[in-house]
Amino acid sequence: MNEPLRSLLVEDVERDALLVLEALRWEGYEPSSLRVQTVAEMEAALTKQEWDIILCDYALPGFDAMAALQLVKQMELEVPVIIVSGTVGEEKAVSAIKAGASDYLMKDRLTRLGAAVRQNLEQAKLRKEQKRVAQDLAKEQALFNSLFNTIPDHIYFKDLTSRFVRVNEAFARSFGLPSTDDVVGKTDSDYFTEKHALQAYADEQRIMTTGEPIVGFEEMETWPDGHCTWVSSTKVPLRDPQGKVIGLIGVSRDVTEQKQLEEQLRQAQKMEAIGLLAGGVAHDFNNLLTVIKGYIGLLRMKGLISPDMISSIQQIDQATNRASNLTRQLLMFSRQQEMEQTEYNLTGLVQNMVKMLRRLLSENIALTVECEKRPLTIRADQGMIEQVLLNLVVNARDAMPKGGTLLIATQHVEVDEAGVKNNPHARAGSFVCLTVTDSGTGIPANILPRIFDPFFTTKAVGHGTGLGLATVYSIMQQHAGWISVESTEGVGTTFRTYFPLIKSATMSLNADKAIAALPGGHEGVLLVEDEASVRIIAEAVLAGLGYRVYSAANGPAALEIWQAHRDNIELLLTDLIMPDGVTGRELAVRLREENPQLPIIYMSGYSREVSAGYPLTEGINYLSKPFEPTGLAKIVRESIDRGASRSPFTRPPHVKR
Repeated sequence: MNEPLRSLLVEDVERDALLVLEALRWEGYEPSSLRVQTVAEMEAALTKQEWDIILCDYALPGFDAMAALQLVKQMELEVPVIIVSGTVGEEKAVSAIKAGASDYLMKDRLTRLGAAVRQNLEQAKLRKEQKRVAQDLAKEQALFNSLFNTIPDHIYFKDLTSRFVRVNEAFARSFGLPSTDDVVGKTDSDYFTEKHALQAYADEQRIMTTGEPIVGFEEMETWPDGHCTWVSSTKVPLRDPQGKVIGLIGVSRDVTEQKQLEEQLRQAQKMEAIGLLAGGVAHDFNNLLTVIKGYIGLLRMKGLISPDMISSIQQIDQATNRASNLTRQLLMFSRQQEMEQTEYNLTGLVQNMVKMLRRLLSENIALTVECEKRPLTIRADQGMIEQVLLNLVVNARDAMPKGGTLLIATQHVEVDEAGVKNNPHARAGSFVCLTVTDSGTGIPANILPRIFDPFFTTKAVGHGTGLGLATVYSIMQQHAGWISVESTEGVGTTFRTYFPLIKSATMSLNADKAIAALPGGHEGVLLVEDEASVRIIAEAVLAGLGYRVYSAANGPAALEIWQAHRDNIELLLTDLIMPDGVTGRELAVRLREENPQLPIIYMSGYSREVSAGYPLTEGINYLSKPFEPTGLAKIVRESIDRGASRSPFTRPPHVKR
């Protein structure tokens, strides 16, 4: 059976066309043909269908083979064109071949037509396959380039000498290069410190020598300007088709942020553990302070303090107040204490802390304090402001390892609109400015914008958590103020904190007087406290004021006393958190069910935050430890006179009858 052949004949003589078709049949083809004589007819035929071969006369009226070849080229067709002519000479034939003809034949020598067609069909098939392969390769290359340059990781190829052969766009961007070609031929030493480059070279040579890759290896990259980044690197040998190692492929992912988050998580977990410890220590310490303050109060109540002992008692009282502030800071640190803002003179706070601050400084640091003589009143949490000053002084001390000068100053400042423009956190008005200036090493300009970031520190490992200045920044925001910094390397640093000035403050003065007429009574009080020393001093104060006190060390004992003396008990004074299965809250619920009008006062070394959901109010039905006899006497008398301090509590789901 003859082979089908779609043949387009460009011929003006029908007899010649029939001879060509007959020659094709003689060679084993079964041509399906169309004869055209003009450019328009040929273009229409080429557009209408595909053709296997074009057999074209050289010269036609108004049309020739060169025009036909030009048309095939314009239409980008891969169809062999064989010139079949009776007049073509050698020169014209060569021109036709150069113009794209596949072959040429004389009409009187058609015996070679079959071989020419067969040869050109094979070549056309080969060209089509090559074109298809080239197109597929182009698509694959485009896809590879897209993936290669879209992936945000750094991808690079290196030769056997560890020189870059190719990198992706993410790599070039990270290195600040305008083009990926700028990396070709360079090594790590062109971009990193010598130490890092040498280590990378050694690792890569080992990989290419042994053929063993490294996967997910985390390493720190140190850049020439000193900053470091963490990357997770995978490096594998690059092999040729025969398996010979000819280079290396590397993929690196920047995991600096991930490492920082991991470090923050570890730090947060550590701080949480420290916070739990601090909260427990502070709670127990508050009980001890309650005993000390209680006995001081008893001595005053009974008038047993001689004139020559007043100064000593004042010192003890002041020491317990400072210790109380310390425990409050510990509780705030452990998130078990609320911020307590009061009005006081910032200058006085600074002057009271000077003695302690001097102990923090080495002998080669000269401390100068310059404070305005007039009171500079602010409304703030004293413990937090002490923490601000302490952190700034410690920071200044660490910046002067070889000694220097440290200045602490307070002053009243007026911030105008110009000052607001210089600091985005500032606002116009009257403020108290606390300044801490050192003559230390200063802070580099590239680090200065980050000094208030949590966990950011330039100190060596083990010499700083990176929380000091972040804490200061947070405290200033909580107090409706702000902090600014100015620093010059080799000259020193100045921190300025701004607090709103309270102009109409009424500062109270403490005087050590014998407590003469504390409010007392004759009512029955059920006192529940698991700490024996606190229970004893509270019982002594209440009994001294005339109350009938029923004492219990825990909830179950208190319930037994209540069953025996409920008609004589007119107030419950209980610790908030107690062991032995019945807490102060649970005890209150049970007693309120039997006497809804029973006044209740809670005591605790923690803050009201630990009793979220219960209506506790300082001075109304909540007494924070440590407390003085005056505070205890006042809240007990006022609670009894007022009746039930709050409506009956709802029963917590875990309370059993």
